[in-house]
Amino acid sequence: MFVKRTENNLFTRWLTNVDKSILISVLSLIVVGILMMFATTPYAARNIGAPEYSFIKKAIIYVIIGICVLITTSFLTTREIRYISVIGFAVFFVLLVATLFFPEVKGGRRWISIAGFRLQPSEFLKPLFAVVISMILVRIKDLHISIKSHNPVKILKGIWGNKKEKNYIISLLIIFTLICFILVRQPDIGMTSTFFIIFAAEIFVAGISWWIIAGLGGLSICGLFLAYKFLPHVTARIESFFNFNYQLQMGLNAIKESGLFFGGHTNNLKIKVPDIHTDFIFAAVVEEVGPFISSLLLLVFFFLIIHIITTLKNKINNFVVFASVGIVAYLSFQICVNISSTLGIIPTKGMTLPFISYGGSSFISSCFAIGVILSLLQDQNLRR
Repeated sequence: MFVKRTENNLFTRWLTNVDKSILISVLSLIVVGILMMFATTPYAARNIGAPEYSFIKKAIIYVIIGICVLITTSFLTTREIRYISVIGFAVFFVLLVATLFFPEVKGGRRWISIAGFRLQPSEFLKPLFAVVISMILVRIKDLHISIKSHNPVKILKGIWGNKKEKNYIISLLIIFTLICFILVRQPDIGMTSTFFIIFAAEIFVAGISWWIIAGLGGLSICGLFLAYKFLPHVTARIESFFNFNYQLQMGLNAIKESGLFFGGHTNNLKIKVPDIHTDFIFAAVVEEVGPFISSLLLLVFFFLIIHIITTLKNKINNFVVFASVGIVAYLSFQICVNISSTLGIIPTKGMTLPFISYGGSSFISSCFAIGVILSLLQDQNLRR
């Protein structure tokens, strides 16, 4: 079906202006993710005594919902993105608090069970947090510019020279602190680190004082040390990294034994590793298709991230830049952590590989995040 450029309907404008490189890259990753779900989830189901195709049935539902969310979100205007993000942030923040009152699952209170499906509010909160924080940062930056243009003397007073700026900065810190406090209580240090990355990336791009950034860096180091000292599951993960970690060792063995181009096809990893479809999905990819073809997957991720960043260089809208940078930062962080932990570079952490790992909350959240970027990057003269 061909679309005439002279047509002036919503779909035509969307198809003309949407960033096709991002769309095609993400759809390619989703296809790989679907193939890996068929390759790994039957083994994961057997490991826990569930019906063989129970995970696949849920995965298909997640994929359908996720793609619908991605496409629908990419049609939204910037104003609609703001409204939905503020409302969604309030809803999922309440759900995040509610997780503390649900039973523990795998040593943490991170999920809410609804009709047989588990919802992880923190996953959905990530892109919403990136958008909401960018809205506040835009207000701070606009006020700062206004102060400079109307009263140059106040430049010397720095960022604390205006009461409104103080209120916005305090609001920013309160939101970030409350989320981190709840995540630590769950406990979920990986997710806490992810929100820190979003926050740090956005305030860095916004040009906030280096003293604030240095302070956040110091707090993160102190936080990791305290987590190691006082959170048993963090202590166990780090100590197993330096001693022996069964799943990590099996993943490394599968990578070593795989053929260069076609993988090993021994299925040892799929049979013996419980988290093969989530945390160790990249090892399963290598076992299935070999290191050479697996590296193509990394190139798609690399191209996606670099393309978004280079596209942002041409955007002058601060909200677009801040929100997109926050989303790109946490997606990049997840990719690096998942693959690095699989390769034994860092301690294992329950962090999914975007669009590839099994997980409804993670997948749908990532689709929403890319939908937001597709919306924000479209030609503003035609869309806004």
